[in-house]
Amino acid sequence: MGYALFDFLFSVTVNTIIEGKIEFSDKSSRDSNYYVFYYDDYSVILKSGKTYSLELWNDPDIPIHFECDDLGQDLGAWSDNGKWDGYLLYPIPSSFTGKLEFDFYLRSDYVGSNSWYKFRINEK
Repeated sequence: MGYALFDFLFSVTVNTIIEGKIEFSDKSSRDSNYYVFYYDDYSVILKSGKTYSLELWNDPDIPIHFECDDLGQDLGAWSDNGKWDGYLLYPIPSSFTGKLEFDFYLRSDYVGSNSWYKFRINEK
């Protein structure tokens, strides 16, 4: 019961735009090249029989990434021509149901006044 309540209180509501900002006060970790990355964690409960996608908007000059170990994804908002365009639409595989945990992360040298993002988990 306690974990279910915790998941409910901290899960993202589908079909709702969530606004965030990556800041130096957020959680951080180093990668194998010793770069420091700051990140915000989220989770969502995906129901069987529904179709889901993730939309991410951010400043085109700030390379915020969507990372989801459950889906084996680490994606940025790249356009078809290889330029960062600040928009990502990712269809979540319909085979995945249950609790999906993910984060948005940014390398420390990009954290600043424009390190905002918005996202939405779309449910159909």
